[in-house]
This record gives sequence, structure tokens and C-alpha cells, in this order.
Amino acid sequence: MKTLFITLLALAHGAVHGAESPLGEFVGQGPACYGKLSLSSDALAWRTTFSQCSGARYKVIAQASTPGGQVSTIAIDKPELCGFSAITLESDRKDPLVWVITGYRTLDDVQNTQLAAHERLVCTMRKEKF
Repeated sequence: MKTLFITLLALAHGAVHGAESPLGEFVGQGPACYGKLSLSSDALAWRTTFSQCSGARYKVIAQASTPGGQVSTIAIDKPELCGFSAITLESDRKDPLVWVITGYRTLDDVQNTQLAAHERLVCTMRKEKF
């Protein structure tokens, strides 16, 4: 528990960098995901076919290490700026430059395993900058 708190605190202050950190720039391909997600220590911008989000403040609300990689969940302070209330970022332990980024309309949707595909935006993205 103490390690989780220190990790969250480090992320909130931008002290954690590198492939395993969700901070950085991610590039997506394909019809729905073509674009870029930029995540700094206190703001994000996500531009895709279905999202035009810029300068939104966020908070890290959860982070976990799984057998597959790292998973971070962030809550967006003003979801109306992005069309999303929450975003999860999941790294791939086999290729730490590959991340699955998912945008959710509500915070409750993050926990909803029955959520239909059209109720979220799921993008496999490549981390370009740390």
C-alpha cells in the first residue's frame, strides 16, 4: 500500500518517466484512433477522429501492476472538454512502447465489464516520447 501511494505521488508530480510511465506522447493509427495523446504531469491532450481534447487537467485515481503490464486510470477534471470522464492507460510488458488507451464517458464505465464497444474509445497506441 505504501508503494502504491509513493507511485501515485510520483506520477502526480511528474517524477516517473520512461516506457512504464504513462507520461509522454502516444501515436495512434486506424480510422477511430488516428492521432496523438499527450500526457504531462498535470494536463492531457487527446486528438483523434472522435476526440478533440486539449489542456484538460486530470488526477491519477488508480494505478496497478498486472502480469501484462502497468494500468493507470485518470479522471478528467472537466469531462466536457474531452467527451470523456476517465481514461485508462495499459502498457504491454512484452513491448513497453505499446499501450492500450481507453476513453470512458463516466467514471462508473471504467468498472463496467459489460460496456458495449460503441460506449468507449479503445486505441492501441505507440509511445513516441517519454
